[in-house]
Amino acid sequence: MVNPYERERRQIELERRQQPRYSGSGVMAKLDGKLVDVVDISLSGLQVRAVIAVSTDPVAVTLFPREGDKLDLNHAIRVLCIPVRSAGDCTGMQFQRSTMALSRLIIKLMSEQLGVAPYFVR
Repeated sequence: MVNPYERERRQIELERRQQPRYSGSGVMAKLDGKLVDVVDISLSGLQVRAVIAVSTDPVAVTLFPREGDKLDLNHAIRVLCIPVRSAGDCTGMQFQRSTMALSRLIIKLMSEQLGVAPYFVR
């Protein structure tokens, strides 16, 4: 019989991500003057449906929360991201620095997808 704590420890070791990712369906991103879809998002980064060259130079990204099919321009958040990987038509980006506004937006998205209040998200 396998110890349940041992099974959980192995699962944690296999997980390469620092933060769990959630669908980015409630957010759009603006890169180089173009609006692109956010595929998924976490507290440490996001993946966008756009091809960007992987580099160590930060890229300015503006995130727009979505209310239904409309963008909430009043609550746009500008962040700097570093493109870390590109596969197919998607690019993975890491946030250079997190802000309180960015964390609130991501936690709000996570709580909506999980169906819980924001203070339950860890």
